[in-house]
Amino acid sequence: MREDVPCDICQQSHEEAIGPLERDQRHSDATERTGSAMMQEARRREYSELARFREDLVVVRGSCLLCRAIGEGWDHDFKSCYRRADVFHERKQARIRHESKGRKWLQPYTACFWCLNPQSICHRASGEANEQDNRCREPDVVLLLCYGIFLHATGADWLSERFDRQFRDIESFFDWLGEECDFGGGRAIQAVRVAAEALIDFELY
Repeated sequence: MREDVPCDICQQSHEEAIGPLERDQRHSDATERTGSAMMQEARRREYSELARFREDLVVVRGSCLLCRAIGEGWDHDFKSCYRRADVFHERKQARIRHESKGRKWLQPYTACFWCLNPQSICHRASGEANEQDNRCREPDVVLLLCYGIFLHATGADWLSERFDRQFRDIESFFDWLGEECDFGGGRAIQAVRVAAEALIDFELY
């Protein structure tokens, strides 16, 4: 029930009980799955999801993922990309839209405002950064991929297929990117899910 303390699998309380697992009649002698086994399996999936994303982030360092996602020449880094100002403009506008309504584009501890990575990857998101080490570890990946996919000719179809979402404009897309979700066993935002899928599907390395 809603007033109950949620378990590690559910993450939040809910009214409907989890139904029993269907048993394969062909393997009636097999050991029945337990709650502990389900938790271990879920944690393995979460660990694999986060580990794969970490590896992909490292592999694509140094290239302009915005231009790669769009399908243009990417023999430059993002710092010299002519679209650089557009990305920062849209990020700023998303923050302003939410603040004008008394909300925040990114909820606390879900993502780093600068790189959008979750706190399990970027220490700035967790507030652990200090004056000597206040840089994002993987700064130019998540937002660039999301923006590039939106601008790509087939981006709308890909987003609809992968996330069952359609966006009328860049504003609604950026608003959704900042929504909280689960990723790799922790809190994150939708932008991380988009980037993780894109790195796998588009083989950008």
